[in-house]
Amino acid sequence: MTEEASTDFDNLLFGIRRSIRYHDRRVSYYEWLHKLILLATLVAGSFSIVLTTEFANTWPGWLQILPPAFISVLVSIDLVVGTVSKAKLHNGLKQQFTFLESRMQKNGEEDNRKLREWESDRLSIEALEPPVLRVLDTLCHNELLRAMGYKSDYKPLGFFQRAFAHVIDIGADTL
Repeated sequence: MTEEASTDFDNLLFGIRRSIRYHDRRVSYYEWLHKLILLATLVAGSFSIVLTTEFANTWPGWLQILPPAFISVLVSIDLVVGTVSKAKLHNGLKQQFTFLESRMQKNGEEDNRKLREWESDRLSIEALEPPVLRVLDTLCHNELLRAMGYKSDYKPLGFFQRAFAHVIDIGADTL
């Protein structure tokens, strides 16, 4: 196998591993968001019960409506965002990329025909992906470089870029 094909194999494998990390982070984020909403709903529900049973005569009526309204807003956000379905989607994509990586590792560096087949499989999986958040993808890129022991190609990210990587691409055009 030529050195160029070996480099193509390594680049494809690196991209697949980065995609696995990316989707793993998305699954974790959506599961965390869902659990946070459930926790806030539980607390607001408990507070609502206490307000209506213990303080029904002493607290004004408008104040007693706030916890149920808060619960409705949280549940609506959870349904609109679709935290559970998005977590399942990203988990499925991660599994497909992991399966592809496993096939590549098992077969090793083969000829260009096999490499093109794996690239085609990768593109087929990527076609199912929602739009990629570039800042989060860069974060995964940097993390994978560190994990594999590479000392170069890091792309610096600012505090706000890292903090909001799951929500919005801040300064993605500079990466």
